[in-house]
Parts: sequence; C-alpha cells; structure tokens
Amino acid sequence: MTRLGLALVLVLSMSVGWLLTPAADAQATFTVVASGLTTPRGMTFGPDGKLYVAEAGSGGDEQSAWVPPFLTAKIGNTGRIVRIDGSEKTVIASGFQSVALGPGAETVGVDDLAFSGSTLYAVVGQMDALPTGKETFSLLVKVGMDGKVETVADLGKYERDNNPDQTVPDSNPFGIAIGPDGNIYVADAGGNDVLKVTPSGQISTFAVWKDNAVPTSIAFDKMGRAHAAFLTGAPFPSGGSRAERIDGSSTSVIARSLTAVTDIKFGPDGLPYVLEHATSWGGGPPPTFAANTGRVLKITPEGNQVMVAGLNSPTKMTFGPDGALYIANNSSDVPAGQGQIVKATLPTSGPVATVPSAPAAQPSPAAQPSPAAKPAGAASPVASPAPAQAPSSLPRTGMALDLVGAAGPVAIAGGALLLLGAGLLRRRR
Repeated sequence: MTRLGLALVLVLSMSVGWLLTPAADAQATFTVVASGLTTPRGMTFGPDGKLYVAEAGSGGDEQSAWVPPFLTAKIGNTGRIVRIDGSEKTVIASGFQSVALGPGAETVGVDDLAFSGSTLYAVVGQMDALPTGKETFSLLVKVGMDGKVETVADLGKYERDNNPDQTVPDSNPFGIAIGPDGNIYVADAGGNDVLKVTPSGQISTFAVWKDNAVPTSIAFDKMGRAHAAFLTGAPFPSGGSRAERIDGSSTSVIARSLTAVTDIKFGPDGLPYVLEHATSWGGGPPPTFAANTGRVLKITPEGNQVMVAGLNSPTKMTFGPDGALYIANNSSDVPAGQGQIVKATLPTSGPVATVPSAPAAQPSPAAQPSPAAKPAGAASPVASPAPAQAPSSLPRTGMALDLVGAAGPVAIAGGALLLLGAGLLRRRR
C-alpha cells in the first residue's frame, strides 16, 4: 500500500455535537508583517524576539522521475529560512532541498521550525517513497545563525528501517514542536506518525495511525500533553479532519468536523487553535480551492469557534510574545514571491474576523492538471463537488494502492492514474 497523490476533495460540513459557535461583535485587526516570500511555511519566534520563517522554495532545474500521479519532479535547493525584524528581512540559511512535483508544481522543502533554547531546529522533506531518479531525503536539522546546517536525524532512513504504520515507506515531515522533556517531536505526514527525536539524534515512534490520518502538526498544552492535528486522506470525507490528544499509547479526539487542517497551536488562553487550509471550492478548469477560504478555529468546550476567516491558502501559524497570531498566507497556488506573513491581533472575546484584501489564488501557467472524476460520497452543503487542484502547500495524502509485487512502473502508473486522475495531491493510507 502506498501514500500516493489524490486531489483534496473537501467540502465544509458540520456534524452534530461540534457546531460552530456564534461570532462576537468584536473584530481582529490585521497587519502584513512580511511579504515577498515563496511558499512560506512554519515560523517561530527566537530568543531574540525576532520571527523566523521557513520557505519551502520553488523546486529547481534538475528533472527527475517520480512516483504516480506526479511522474516527474523538478529538484533544486531553493528552500531557505529568513528572519523578520520589523521591515527588515534577513536570510539566515539557504540551499535547502526543494522539490516541485508534477504539472501542478506541488512543492515540498523546509516546512517547519522550532527553537529549543537558542538552538533552531527545522524539518526538511520529503523522501521519495519509490526512488526513480535523483534520491531525495527527509531530515531533522539544526541551523546556526551563521547559516551552518547540521543533520540531527535522518527521518527517511528511520522510516525505511522501521516503517511504523507498515505500508510502503514514505516520509514527509510537516510539523515540529519541542516537548516539555526537551526532545523534538516531528509530525510526519508521509509516515502517518509522530516521531520523538533526542537532541543527540536518537529517533523513536511516539504515536502512529493506520487510518490514513495524515498528521500535519504537533503541539503541547500547558500541562505538557501532546496534541496532533490531521489533514486526513483519501477519499477525503467532508469534515473528515480532526484534532487529538495523545495520552501514552492511546489518543482521544478533542475536535471533529474540521477541514484540511495543516497546523495546531495553543493560544495564550490555553486553548487549542487549528488552521484550515481552505473550506470551499473555486472555479476551473482545472478546479481549485476557492480563494480566501482558509480559517483559524478555536477549540472550546462549547464547540469549534471561527476566529479568523478569509485567509488565502494558509499553512502554518504561531502565537507571538505579544499574544498576536502570525499566519503564513498565500502559501500555495500563487506565483513565487507572493507569500506573506499576516499578524492577527485577536480580541479577548471570540470574533469572526476577515482578513482584508487577501489576493485571489493565481496558479502558475504550468499548473494545468486535467480535472478528475467526481468523488463518491460528496456531502452537503455542496452537491457533487469537483475535486480540487492539489494545493502546493499541503503534505502528501492519498489512498490505498498495493504496490508490493506490482509489475513495474507502467502497472503502477496505470493503476494510480485510473484511480486518481491527473493533477492531484498525495499521501497514502
């Protein structure tokens, strides 16, 4: 079985017991604190009070074969980490692996950051599940302020050697957090697991899911308890994303009826906040997620409360020392250099706040995958939605395909394309 690509077929729906709570009258205020970024992803504040942002980059010029449905990849070293200090933007480290996949140029690279004391850690992905050309990798690295990058742990090798969910090895680290024990925790969307890595580089499996959950993020509350949020995988049921608390060898769901979740963070109020990449459909062809439908929800005992709406293809967020929420906006489906970091100052009472003047998504001319067949089981409120073009910001997702014993690349490609269609996203069950 493999974690191969598939379009995210996600339509907003709400289940009984987890309704969105009404909005308050108060409104958040917004400021663009950084622009000119290319596929901005995870961010964190350093001990110096400055904001550090990962950019996954735009791939490169070296072409390679890749597994279906992408078939080709453009590999380069265009990923980087920048420091934001007021209006000043400084490149701290560059030359990180960046892979643009298929005709839609889905990009993976340096995807998340976290400080442990004065040490900056980053995750870089992804490993090719079935190497067919230039080998790529997924790593946990340590980044110095002088630009020196040191490998802490080879996450791809751990996946190949251990394969915690017992499917075709695949590693695409998309989230990172420092635990109360001082270890580094990595949400591996490709591996369907959360890994614990010691500062010396020893890796162990902290949690694993076998239901194609696609963990995109990991966070710890004030009591030191771990929480994970999930994108979910094929067939991407409406409202199929969720957030869970991890308690030893068991987990418990804390929020349901979420859509395309790419991050979870705990706010100054001690409550979890989740980031939804998009919640509705745009036009076509090819069909795309509707622009400006990303949201931030606060998870409360009364339900999921919309805090920010109108975001355009967001992927990651963090709370700053000022209590404001910083969000990577325009993280996909816009030309290189149009990504931005938006600062949202949230009032104490729960608002529905809309980001003003968020630009519409503008896929590059190369991003022209063919529309795929309509998915089965599409749910209300939108009847029979068309599948979306895969956002370049999202981690691998997919469906079950038994590649063990397959009769070579032609059989693999044929079976994948028959089931998936063209121009889709990725990951596995």
